[in-house]
Amino acid sequence: MIHYRHTVMSSPIGQILIGARNDAINCIWFTDQPGEPRPEIGDLVAPSGILEEAVRQLDRYFGGDTADFELPLWIEGTPWQERVWKELARVSYGETITYAQLAERVESLKHARAVGTAVAKNPLPILIGCHRVLPAGSDGIHGIGNFSSGADRKAYLLNLERESAAGQERRVRA
Repeated sequence: MIHYRHTVMSSPIGQILIGARNDAINCIWFTDQPGEPRPEIGDLVAPSGILEEAVRQLDRYFGGDTADFELPLWIEGTPWQERVWKELARVSYGETITYAQLAERVESLKHARAVGTAVAKNPLPILIGCHRVLPAGSDGIHGIGNFSSGADRKAYLLNLERESAAGQERRVRA
């Protein structure tokens, strides 16, 4: 039997709805975003189990922890979207990539716009770092492009990762 449920957490960039399908995260959604969360989210519950772990890992992320997320994810989309999202998940913390580079990685160099559409429909922003995809010519600070959750949030996430990764590098060298 499939069981959907969700919880809401506070973050430095707004209230985040975290949805779960059975024991896997299936949705990340900012509560002030226009539209409706994708996919189904079920009942609002107190965080426990996988939802509690997701809140814990997201809190660490916003605190500057550079560790990868270790959460089971339930990703549902078209075969094309899933292919793009799986490749996008390989882009590491603090790393950025252009839409054209992502298109090349999914062996579809001529389809950077289609890649952009798939990125925009990512149901798990932050966990699958769609904020890390930039238009060609962007330096990661200026001209960073769109983000399903808003350009200000994208800028915040890019800056958080850049500063945290630089701090981690300084700690390793010391």
